[in-house]
Amino acid sequence: MVCSVNRVVNESSAIKKNMNATALLLSQDKEVQSILPSLLGGMRIDTEVVTDVSRAARLLGERKFEAIIIDCELNGADTVLKDINSYPSNRTAVLFAVVPEVDARDGLPAGAKFMIVKPVVAEQARRVLYAATGLLIREYRLCFRCNLEVSIYLAGESRELRAKTTNISIGGLAIRTLEEIRLAERFRLKFVLPNAVGLRADAEVVWADTKGRAGLRFLELPEPAHRSLQTWLDSKM
Repeated sequence: MVCSVNRVVNESSAIKKNMNATALLLSQDKEVQSILPSLLGGMRIDTEVVTDVSRAARLLGERKFEAIIIDCELNGADTVLKDINSYPSNRTAVLFAVVPEVDARDGLPAGAKFMIVKPVVAEQARRVLYAATGLLIREYRLCFRCNLEVSIYLAGESRELRAKTTNISIGGLAIRTLEEIRLAERFRLKFVLPNAVGLRADAEVVWADTKGRAGLRFLELPEPAHRSLQTWLDSKM
């Protein structure tokens, strides 16, 4: 029991030190809107509070959230939990269901990983949030994007070009160049991190504009390169 408590304390300290994640809270309950963002703020997690399902659905389609908290008393809110896979950026977010005490005996609503009981008691809610700390840290690490401006060499099937990176995550990077970048174009990348670690990866263009800016998703990042990049990203979180 002592080890378990220490683990939660250590993990919550880690999230406070490293994290500036975001949570989406869907609720019209003033008590829920007051208590949960305050607790999340203590974990350095910013909260976007919305009061209607359509607004929540729109945000889930536009932005990435590490945590999604749904008040199931709100009419139609359960559909957000059930349909979470329809929002590609948020399929792996940590889902919390806020349910009335009378419904808690029925167990977790479909799609939820954790349950917070209403009326919300701060200490009980804090324990639930801390129990999810490990998952929240993992989710943030997967999506963390860091500003990075270094030269990068791109070799494609029919051309080679040089560019500058603008940011990077464990899953890909963004660049800017004087040449036009085409959607779905594939390149072998070669660049050096600020800590002098050189990386090579295969990548595909997943977005591009007319100003020479583009985003590339890593198709293959060798394990040593993956470890080196993750270590560098962790130092910047």
